[in-house]
Amino acid sequence: MKMKGIYLTEQGKQEVENKIAELEEYKDSDICKDPRDWSFVSGKQAMLKEILSSAILPVEESWERLEENLLEGLHEHTRLQDVISFDYPNGVIIKPKL
Repeated sequence: MKMKGIYLTEQGKQEVENKIAELEEYKDSDICKDPRDWSFVSGKQAMLKEILSSAILPVEESWERLEENLLEGLHEHTRLQDVISFDYPNGVIIKPKL
């Protein structure tokens, strides 16, 4: 099952990965003794892993690079929107100029 409508930046991805690691440490600790608690934590981990498996957006460094990539895919009768949808069906993150 692929999740739709949830997208993460690289920073968001890192935060989710950190939370999964924290939950793993908790499951392995002496604090997590109740099997129901262990099961609940495992469920949380599974959901976070599912989000990670389907929610990462590609990142382009700049609009210029994105335009170059898109122009390579454009043909005489192809719309820009169609090329963007094909190359980035879930969307894309453009890094802002610093």
